[in-house]
Amino acid sequence: MKQVVLWAFAGFFLCGQTALAQFPDTLLAKLTLNRFLGEVAAYHPAAANARILSDQAAAVLTSARGAFDPKLYADWEQKSFDGKNYFTVGSSGLKVQTPYAISLKSEFNIARGQFLNPENKLPSEGQAVVGVSLPVLNGLMIDSERAGLQQARLGVLSGEAQQRLQMNDLLFQAGLAYVDWAIAFNQVEIFRKAADIAKLRLEIMVESFRQGDKPAVDTLETFILWQNRLFDLNESALELANAAQTLETFFWTPGQAFQGRGVLSGKQPVLLPDSSEALPPAPEAFLTGLADRHPALRQLQLDLQALDIDRRLAAEQFKPRLDVSYHFLAAGTDFLSPVNGGGGAFLRDLLTENYKWGLNFSFPLLLRKEQGKMQQVRLKQQMTSNKLEQKQAELEAKIGNYYNELQTTDRQVALYEQIAQNYNRLLEAEQIKFNLGESSVFLLNTREQKLIEAQIKLAKLRGLFQKNRLALSWAAGQLPNQVQ
Repeated sequence: MKQVVLWAFAGFFLCGQTALAQFPDTLLAKLTLNRFLGEVAAYHPAAANARILSDQAAAVLTSARGAFDPKLYADWEQKSFDGKNYFTVGSSGLKVQTPYAISLKSEFNIARGQFLNPENKLPSEGQAVVGVSLPVLNGLMIDSERAGLQQARLGVLSGEAQQRLQMNDLLFQAGLAYVDWAIAFNQVEIFRKAADIAKLRLEIMVESFRQGDKPAVDTLETFILWQNRLFDLNESALELANAAQTLETFFWTPGQAFQGRGVLSGKQPVLLPDSSEALPPAPEAFLTGLADRHPALRQLQLDLQALDIDRRLAAEQFKPRLDVSYHFLAAGTDFLSPVNGGGGAFLRDLLTENYKWGLNFSFPLLLRKEQGKMQQVRLKQQMTSNKLEQKQAELEAKIGNYYNELQTTDRQVALYEQIAQNYNRLLEAEQIKFNLGESSVFLLNTREQKLIEAQIKLAKLRGLFQKNRLALSWAAGQLPNQVQ
């Protein structure tokens, strides 16, 4: 009677514990995938470096705007020899290069001395000058400074795209590491419970042998089974330790300091999703707007826009260089003094008196430098356009493939859940037969082994399902959105 009670208890323990492993919620703190990815996005050094890309692009934009900063200048030159003041010449002023090709200048000059070049002679009180210069051909529509500013503005958008691209890759790698850890955690739980069951069965078998109810060979077989369970447990524990060590490399403090080993101590993963979880929408939902959403495609589009600026600048060099400048001259600082006509004569003198103007013309005859530059830009445009089309085709194929794998894995998970349940029913029936003396330890162990193998495979399938979900979001460039 004692053996019957023990075997009945073992059967109850076996059937209750060999069902798919569940984690004790009250003993360990749960670490969800979204919470983990959120911490990675916030604190990982690679994420911090990705955010620096935007700051770098902003700094480049600030530097490009500096080409249009107003500039103060001053020059002073004096010569005195043998008691004579040969000359004293000085000028100071402000130059402004506008983003619209026009350059403005306001200047004040002085020139005096016994041996002053007549060309440099000025009124005794000095002379104020207001001038403007304009390139009327080459440089009117675009020049290197304006091209640099436009490309720097694109660089800000490019920095954001690069940041999202690096974050997308980082979160994908971190997510895969989390799933590997979750799978290994499941396997350890399965093998630990199996080892506990084997140990309890061995104790019962030894007691039955002592009372003469079971042969010694059954005791030996049960002992070997327990040893195999311990072997499987040790291997799965090694896999868990390695997976945890890999996952711990993603844990950093807000100051980008590594948190160190053992940060996962006392933590458990949330159970991997089962077949009841709703699948993402059809792959067409991921393909719509992919070119504007995916950071890799967005980056190539911005590269094409930057190359178009290079093309416009290269085309501008085929025009002759013709710069026109005009400066209105004052007596001292008074542009309306009698020397300038005063009163209503101001506009007349502005065009016919008291001015300085000039033309500057140049044009290369062979244009080989310009032709070579244009050819280089066009070839780069073609290469970048080809890369964009190829990358989009690759991403569309990956999205389709990962979605197909996700659908198949979902069906496989649902199927193997039923298989695991059926193996559990077979084990329960075999346990009842064993308790009635109509089965053997060998058959009981075989049934249990099949259930354990089904549990392990089911855990891996659930992990694969989660990996395919991550891969689908990664291929669509959506992982950074999921943790914001």
